[in-house]
Amino acid sequence: MKTQGRFLNLSAAIALATPLAVQAQPNAIEEVLVTAQKREQSVFDVPLPVDALPQDMFDKANVTQARRLLQLSTELTAASDFGVFGYILSSRGVSAAATLDPVVASYVDDIPYAFVGLGWSPSSNLFDLERVEIINGPQGTLYGQGSMAGTVRYISADPDATEFAGVIDLGVESITDGGTGFSSNAMVNLPIIEDQLAARLVYAREETGGYIDYPNYLTGPTEDNNDATFEDIRFKLLYTPSDELSVKFTYWHSEVSAEHNDQLVLLAPTSIADWKPLLESRSDPLTPVPNAAELESDAWSINISYDFGPVTVTNVFSQLDAKQLQGANLAILEGFLNLDGETTTNELRITSNFDGPFQFVAGHYYLDGETDWDNQNTFFVPVTFFAGRDFAKYTSEVSALFGEATLELMDGFVELLAGVRRFDDDRTFTQVTDLPPVPGDGTVPTGDVSDNFSSTNPRFNIAIHPSDDWMVYLNWAKGYRSGNFNSLTGQNFAAAAGVTDTATVDPDELVSIDLGTKFKAFDGMLSAEFVLYQSSWKDTQLAVAFNPAAFGPTLVNAGDLDIMGFEYNLTARPVEGLTLNLAGSYLDTEWDKIDPVLDAFLPGLNVGGSGLGIPDHQVNFSATYVRPITLAGQDLQLSTYADYLFHDRQGDQTGGPFAKLPTRKINLNIGLSDPDNWEASFYVENLTDETDAVNVSFTVFTTTPKPRTIGLSFKKYF
Repeated sequence: MKTQGRFLNLSAAIALATPLAVQAQPNAIEEVLVTAQKREQSVFDVPLPVDALPQDMFDKANVTQARRLLQLSTELTAASDFGVFGYILSSRGVSAAATLDPVVASYVDDIPYAFVGLGWSPSSNLFDLERVEIINGPQGTLYGQGSMAGTVRYISADPDATEFAGVIDLGVESITDGGTGFSSNAMVNLPIIEDQLAARLVYAREETGGYIDYPNYLTGPTEDNNDATFEDIRFKLLYTPSDELSVKFTYWHSEVSAEHNDQLVLLAPTSIADWKPLLESRSDPLTPVPNAAELESDAWSINISYDFGPVTVTNVFSQLDAKQLQGANLAILEGFLNLDGETTTNELRITSNFDGPFQFVAGHYYLDGETDWDNQNTFFVPVTFFAGRDFAKYTSEVSALFGEATLELMDGFVELLAGVRRFDDDRTFTQVTDLPPVPGDGTVPTGDVSDNFSSTNPRFNIAIHPSDDWMVYLNWAKGYRSGNFNSLTGQNFAAAAGVTDTATVDPDELVSIDLGTKFKAFDGMLSAEFVLYQSSWKDTQLAVAFNPAAFGPTLVNAGDLDIMGFEYNLTARPVEGLTLNLAGSYLDTEWDKIDPVLDAFLPGLNVGGSGLGIPDHQVNFSATYVRPITLAGQDLQLSTYADYLFHDRQGDQTGGPFAKLPTRKINLNIGLSDPDNWEASFYVENLTDETDAVNVSFTVFTTTPKPRTIGLSFKKYF
C-alpha cells in the first residue's frame, strides 16, 4: 500500500511525542472515569483510543438524540442515514448497511443493541445520560460480533440512594422555512431504603419540526411534512444491601413515529449539480404519497454483581425487542415493510481485584436472536404491473468464551495485555416470496439455509508509561463479522448482472494495529491523544442494489480494502473558565482486491481506488467559556459554547457515481444558570444554514442538514 511509508514516519513521531510541564495550575482538566475494558479506569489510563462524552457536552451542543451524536465524533459517521427511520454507524473507513450486521456495536447500559442481519443503531434520547463512551478500532475480545470497527456505549445515570433529586427540562425551537419543535423531559431520583435501594425514572419527549416539502403528493402539495415524535422512558432500580452485592434492573423504552422521513428522493440525476436546487429548496417532487414509519423498542436487563474480594463475579441477562412498520412509497414502488427483531443475551464474567501487577477479566457470552421481515410491494413500470409479498426469517445462536489478562512490569513502566475470544454462530434463513422475478402465490418457501460461522479473535497490547502523565501504546486486534444469506429475489437480481453464487455471504474480518500516545502537559491544563492505525479488511461485505426496483440490496463479498488513518484529540484550558477542544481524523483507503464482476458493474469500485461511504477528513473544533457573574444581586454562571464541524466528501457505499458533498456546520449556545437550581439556554444550530447532502444511500436517497434552527431551553433542578 502506498501509504505504508507515511505510516512508518508518523509512527516514529507519535512514539517520540513528549509532554511538557510547567508550574502547577488550578484549572486542570477533570478526569473522566470509563468502563471500556469492563473495569473502572480513568480514560487517560486506557491504552486504547476512547472518547468519553459527558452529559453537559450534549446539553451545550444541543445533541438530544443518539443519531445526532455523530456531530460530536470525528471517528463515527453514518454509512446510511434513513432520517427518523434509523441510521447505520461506520467508523475508521469500515462501513455497513441496513441489511448487514453492524460494524460498530451499540450498547444501552448493559444491553447489546443488536439484531440478526440488521445494522440498526439506537434512536434513544440522551437526556440524563451519565456519559457516552466511543471505543475506536476492533473490540473483538470483550465486545465480540458487531464490534469490528468499534463500540459505542450509552450509559445512563444510576439511582442515588442517599437523596431525592429531580429535573424538569423544557424546550422550544423554530426551523428556518420549517416548522416548530418542542421538547419536554423529566427525571426523578427516589431513595426507597436509605443507602441501599433507590429508583430513577426518566421521561423524554421531543417533537421535531418538519422542513421538507412534497409538492406532488396525490392528495395535494404539503409543506414541512417530515416532522417526527420521539418518546423515551427509562427506569433503573439499584439495590446494594452490602458493600459486596449489587443488583441492578434497567429498562429502556423508545418510540419514533413520523409521517415521512428526512430523505429526498433524487432518481437518476446526471450530476451532483442537478441536486443543488432540490437541496437548497429542501423539496422532493418525486414522492407521490407519505412514507410513514413507526419504530418501537423495549429493552431490559438484570445485572447481579458480587465482590468476593480477589474477584468480582457479574452476570448480565438482557432482552431486546423492536418493531418497525414503514410505508415505502416512491414513483416506481408502493408498499410496506414490517420488521420484528428479538435478541436475548446473557454474559457471565469474572473480573480480578488483585493488589499485585496481574489482572484479568474472563467470561462466557450467549445470544439468541431472530429477525422477521414482512415486505409487500407494488411495482409500477412503463407497461407492466406486479404486486408481491415477501416473508423472511433470520435466526442466530451465538456462544463465545472470552478473556483478557494484564501484567505490569518494572513498577508499572511497562504494561502487557493479551486477550482472545472464541466465537461460534449458528445461523438460519427461511423465506417465502412471490416478489419478482420469483413467480408464485406467496406460499411457496424457497427453502431453509443454514451455516455455522466461527472465529478466534485475539488482541495484544503493550503500553509504556514514561511518567504518570505520559503513555505510549501499541495495540493489535482482530475484528470479525458473521456471514449472512440473500433472498432468492436478491440472488436473481445479482445473477442478471452477472454475479452468481450469492446464496450465502462469507464472513469478513478486520485486522488493525494502533500506535498511540496520550499525555498531559502544563500540569493538567493540556491533554492530548494521537493515534495512527493501519487496517486490513478482508472479504468486505457490501450491500449492492443491482436493480433499482428491488426492495433492498444484494449482499456480496466485494474484496479486500487497506486502510490507514490518523486521529487526534487535544483539550486545553489556557485560562480559568476557557476550554478549547480540537479533534479530527484523516483516512486513506485503497482497494487491494475486488471481485472482477463487481469491478465492471459498479463504477465506484476500482482496484487502487478509495473506499466507499467514508469521508476522508473530519474536524471538530469547540470552545467553551464559563464565568461567574452577578445579576440583580444574585450570583450566577454565564456559559458560551461554539463549535465548528467539517465532514469531507463521502462516496455512495454502493459504488454509485455520486457522493455527499463536504459539510460545514457551526453551532452556538449561550446559557445562564444558578448551577444547583436552574439553567436557561439560547442556541442556534447550523448557523450558516448549510444545505449540501449529508448522506447518499443507493444513489437515489439523500439527507440534508437540518436548516438553521433557533431555540430556547429551560431546566429546573429539585
